[in-house]
Amino acid sequence: MKLSRMTFIKGAVVFLVAVWLAACAKPYHLNVNYTLPESPATLDKTSIAVEVVDARKPAVVFSEKARNEFDKWDGTFVLADPAMETSGNEATGNFAELIRQALKKRLNSMNVDVVNEGTDGLPVLKLTLKKFFLDLKDRNWISDFRFDVELSKDGSKTGREQVKAQAERTKVMGKGGGQKLISDIFTEGINRLNLEKLFENAGF
Repeated sequence: MKLSRMTFIKGAVVFLVAVWLAACAKPYHLNVNYTLPESPATLDKTSIAVEVVDARKPAVVFSEKARNEFDKWDGTFVLADPAMETSGNEATGNFAELIRQALKKRLNSMNVDVVNEGTDGLPVLKLTLKKFFLDLKDRNWISDFRFDVELSKDGSKTGREQVKAQAERTKVMGKGGGQKLISDIFTEGINRLNLEKLFENAGF
């Protein structure tokens, strides 16, 4: 009886400490790690405007069940580089802005400068976000990333591409696997876009 009572007390203490730690946890940004392709293509030096349109309905990243695993998330994202301690990017609640930052990083690596939208005479790369969603079903994280891209100049479309990336991971413990899957699917989708072919078809 004495042993059972001590076991109960220890269990209660552990539970109370866990509840206290959870209550004291601070809200956090969601770091989305983006990794450039290993051997990015190099294009002729040029400048381009980038426009990202969020066409998701509703514009949410998590299902209700997945969102419960990120209960202290403050609703903002930070584009991060796993090879660097700090990214230098500010937190944003606008997922379209996160995509624009990643596109800019990839284009810069290909010798392409990204300028402000609406600059006369420059080609425009327009990305329309169709879906970016993380779900949790039967102990599995499931992600889906879809978008369309159009390249145009002087109002005339010169190229178009549709991109879809999907993945699934087994949930082990906590939100870590889901957060890693967000970064993995984000990187895969952005890097799957064949920018070299789009520019080549446009004659840039």
